[in-house]
Amino acid sequence: MLAILLILLVIVLFVFNTTSKPRNLPPGPKPVYPLIGNLPAVAGKDVLLTFREMRKKYGDIYSLYFGHQLMIVVNGYETIKNVLVKHGALFSERPHNFLSDEMCQGRGLIFSTGKVWKEHRRFSTLAFQELGFGKLSFEEAINTEVVKVLEFLEEKQECPVDIKECIFASITNIMLKIIMGKSYNYDDTSFNEFLKKMVETSQLVGNASILVNCFPFLRYCPFDPLKKNVAIENRDKITSFFKDTYKEHCQTYNREYIRDFVDLYIREMEKIAEEGNSEEMLTAVIGDLFGAGGETSTTAVCWAFIYLVRHPEIQARIREEVDSTVGPTKIPSYSERHKMPFLEATILEVLRLGDVVPLAIPHGVPNSVVFDGYTIPKDSSILINLDSISHDPSLFDNPTQFKPERFLDSSGTVIHVTEFIPFSIGRRRCIGSAVARMELFIFITAVLSKFELLPPEGQPPPDPVGVLGITNMPRPFQLRAMFRRNSSES
Repeated sequence: MLAILLILLVIVLFVFNTTSKPRNLPPGPKPVYPLIGNLPAVAGKDVLLTFREMRKKYGDIYSLYFGHQLMIVVNGYETIKNVLVKHGALFSERPHNFLSDEMCQGRGLIFSTGKVWKEHRRFSTLAFQELGFGKLSFEEAINTEVVKVLEFLEEKQECPVDIKECIFASITNIMLKIIMGKSYNYDDTSFNEFLKKMVETSQLVGNASILVNCFPFLRYCPFDPLKKNVAIENRDKITSFFKDTYKEHCQTYNREYIRDFVDLYIREMEKIAEEGNSEEMLTAVIGDLFGAGGETSTTAVCWAFIYLVRHPEIQARIREEVDSTVGPTKIPSYSERHKMPFLEATILEVLRLGDVVPLAIPHGVPNSVVFDGYTIPKDSSILINLDSISHDPSLFDNPTQFKPERFLDSSGTVIHVTEFIPFSIGRRRCIGSAVARMELFIFITAVLSKFELLPPEGQPPPDPVGVLGITNMPRPFQLRAMFRRNSSES
């Protein structure tokens, strides 16, 4: 009897699954299985490689079902530009899912929409511009933290180290200084607890959001197997820290002396006389800046160090260029970057081959639309595949090879490839892209001014393999820092 019921259930699910789909969808893999959709086509595989193969088969726009969730995957510069720029107003929404609805509650820079999103996006962009050129410069904050990284490497000199935690602490401190006017020693207990909660929450949210989006019934499971309640609890603790900082700033705020991002927010709220949800919205914005911005910059710097360890000849060439520009004992300022085209090209190649953010946070549409001859249903998630650009052989010859020279012309001048958009384009483009580039420049020049980066003794260089989440974070790796020849006293 049980077997008959199971067979009937499968038949019902199959009929429902195959008859309730919208018509005229973009092409995609078959079959679409009951409950799980196209998950077998990607489960246990390299998602980015799989998407590249699907693009070859189905074109620049194709559809997939992850469980019940319909995903529209958009590939190639021209198609992505059409979606995000030409038709940006149609595709600037966010789909409803666990991450946007339960974790972020529709607030912040990433998951808010409409007028609220526009206002906070405008404010945040202008605030970063003001802070960058005002009393507290980004470069100043970055340089302060890079000194701590150099001290860490000097202390561990020639010993194998996992530098990721140090980089993450450094990047987080930079953001704390810019946003809240705070900074911590790396051995501070409360700071390390904050870092731990940030990392744990990112991992839990990544796991829970994927599964809950595919199988919505899991959010109602009484035993919380995905630990989504732990993620929400962590979010509340992190938010509490942000709220305490906001209250401190409200008590000490002086509009004649703006200290940081929070002060600028208070000033903005005074201008528009907004009441009620100022604190909630600010903490959500700050959470997005830390959650997305911190992980993006950490990922980029980690990839830079991996490729430098794998290519000592590139380390040597960067040193030679920096030494000839500012001398062997000085760290160049960011304003001098244009005098070092090979270094600029290396940073571009790190962003390209490192695939720092290969898949943009999904977009959505407020209503069903027709795009490129296909129906894009209201409840679908539009996945912008930036990897389809960074690994496009029609744009980049031998795209899996690390080759900074591809961004230089015959005279050694940096080539700005219009199609290369590592931080996306359009209304939802990453507002922290300039900061990430500055951090890459300063971290690379500071570390290489003092050290040679090597693999652990007797071991091969780290493999350039990423783990796909919010970013394409490198797998755990170790390196060894050794004082530059003839520069141990510098």
